[in-house]
Amino acid sequence: MNPRQYFVEDPMTGRIRFTKTGEARFRERFARSGFQIDQIRTMAQFEAAVDATFEREMNELAAGMRGEDPVLDQILAGLPGWA
Repeated sequence: MNPRQYFVEDPMTGRIRFTKTGEARFRERFARSGFQIDQIRTMAQFEAAVDATFEREMNELAAGMRGEDPVLDQILAGLPGWA
């Protein structure tokens, strides 16, 4: 899906607003990472929310894999807060 379907950017101000598709895709995911979609108005804020959400979701996936593969456990042991 084209990312432009998730939000509309005002070319004069650079402010963004989410489409219904964007809200449906991101509202709950961003909220779990501490971001309120109604308060995201710039690309920088959007990128910060995406980065935080990605990090949280990857940590959750990694935690779910803990103990299943010793090689993966060794790799993940280098992550901050993993030990």
